[in-house]
Amino acid sequence: MSIRGIEMNYYAICRRKLWLFNRGLGLEQGNDRVTEGAVLHEQAYGRLDKEWNITEDAVVDAVEDEWIREVKISSRMEYADRLQMMYYLYLLKERGIEKKGLLSYPKEKKTTDGSSTLSWT
Repeated sequence: MSIRGIEMNYYAICRRKLWLFNRGLGLEQGNDRVTEGAVLHEQAYGRLDKEWNITEDAVVDAVEDEWIREVKISSRMEYADRLQMMYYLYLLKERGIEKKGLLSYPKEKKTTDGSSTLSWT
C-alpha cells in the first residue's frame, strides 16, 4: 500500500478527513480553496521544475538544485505541511537522494525550512 503526501497532511489535520479521503469521499472537489491553491501552484515559482514524482503517488511541487519545495496557500497548517515534507524527504532518502525541503507560502511572502525536525507541541 502506497501512502500519498496529502494523506500525511490530512493525518495531521484531521483523521476523519483522512478516513473520508481514503474512501473517495473527499470534500475538496469543487472547493474554491482547492481551485485557489491550484492557481497559486501554477503561478508561483515559474522558473522551477514543477511536479517532480518521487513515487507514483508522492509528487513534490517543485525542485531547485538540492531543494524540494511545497507551495501552500497559508501557513495556518504548517505542522501538517512539515509532516508532508518530512515524508517526501524520507522517501527520497530511501532512494539514495539527499535533498532539503522548503515550505513556501507566496501569499504571505514566507518560506520556511521544511527539513527541520517536527515539534509535537
